[in-house]
Amino acid sequence: MPAKYAVLVGINRYPHYNEKMQLKGCVNDARRMQMVLVDHFRFDAANVRELHDEAATREAILGGMDWLVEVAQEDDIVVFHYSGHGRRRKAKLRKNSKLRPTDGEWFDQSEGTGFDSTLMPSNTGPAPHPHLDITDNTINNWLERLTAKTRNVTLIFDACHSGTVTRGGGDEVKIRTAPADDRTLEELDAALPEPEVFDADVHAKKGKSGWLPLSDHYTVISGSRDSETSKESDVSGSSPFNRHGALTYHLTN
Repeated sequence: MPAKYAVLVGINRYPHYNEKMQLKGCVNDARRMQMVLVDHFRFDAANVRELHDEAATREAILGGMDWLVEVAQEDDIVVFHYSGHGRRRKAKLRKNSKLRPTDGEWFDQSEGTGFDSTLMPSNTGPAPHPHLDITDNTINNWLERLTAKTRNVTLIFDACHSGTVTRGGGDEVKIRTAPADDRTLEELDAALPEPEVFDADVHAKKGKSGWLPLSDHYTVISGSRDSETSKESDVSGSSPFNRHGALTYHLTN
């Protein structure tokens, strides 16, 4: 009988950003996902790690991802769920990659827009705070290690991957996005805790979400493509929590 493991991340509060950037439904998303996994899909609660708000630092999220690699065995079932802000940052020029000109600069062709998609941990920030976003490249490198052990992997991203802050419908509907990180590549490299490893061959073809390459090793469920936004709003009825991301709420229903 395969074991089941999950890491669930929900971030409402970003201490280094202003009030306009704060969210309300992300921790609810993580809690709701935990209830569904335990009650409906029979995950052992001891095998479900939740990271909320200030606990969801870059180090903690990457540590949770590493834990999944450590514990997973052949045919085990693994879920990674992230609910919070997403944004984009300029993609590095990759070694041995096909190039194309964009706005006078040369970018890796495998990053069709010239940007990486990133997840924002709670302790990331705009300058002068350190850039601690987790990029799609980092996630893909982690996936290579995880899917070498099991192919029963599901990734759920309830976050935006676009570059503007927008609000619609007053506070009832809010967009889960942050301004694109406009620091130079040199500034980004200097701010990262460790250099990122990149395999250009693996990134040659992105899936429809724009996040990760197509593969039969895992399933990606995303609230938006890399150029789109994901929304959260108040809900009623079947949830004990009154605010959720649209993807998480309807998916868990």
